[in-house]
Amino acid sequence: MKFIKLLLVALSVTLSTASVLAEERLGLYITPIDNDCPFNQKQLESRVEGEFLRARLKPDEQDSAFLYVKVQCLKTHAGDRHNGYIVASNIAFAIGEGQPQLLFLDDYGTVAIGGTGESGKQFLLNVVVEGTSNAITDFLKATL
Repeated sequence: MKFIKLLLVALSVTLSTASVLAEERLGLYITPIDNDCPFNQKQLESRVEGEFLRARLKPDEQDSAFLYVKVQCLKTHAGDRHNGYIVASNIAFAIGEGQPQLLFLDDYGTVAIGGTGESGKQFLLNVVVEGTSNAITDFLKATL
């Protein structure tokens, strides 16, 4: 009986902690990407929102503090042959009403180069997602 009570208390603490974490909110603003990117807008949004879900954050479009994600792409060529992509990402915390009006200096983005094959395209998307994950980790460290 004592074991069952202890188990119930542990379960209760776990559930209450999970519900507190689930209430953490951070806005999310992803700028539209151009046609030169090796992935589409839906793929980018799905993967970035997945990082929010893994962190038990609710991407709140009405929040005035948010994570700003901007991706710009350029196709590379060798002569007439398309041989890869350059992807530049800016991932930063921002404040504003509906769109960024003030970006904070810490930028979790980068510039990466990848090929035209499926693995190159996946690599470039993963680079953007990793920057998002690093930003979310710092947000959680600061707010928990």
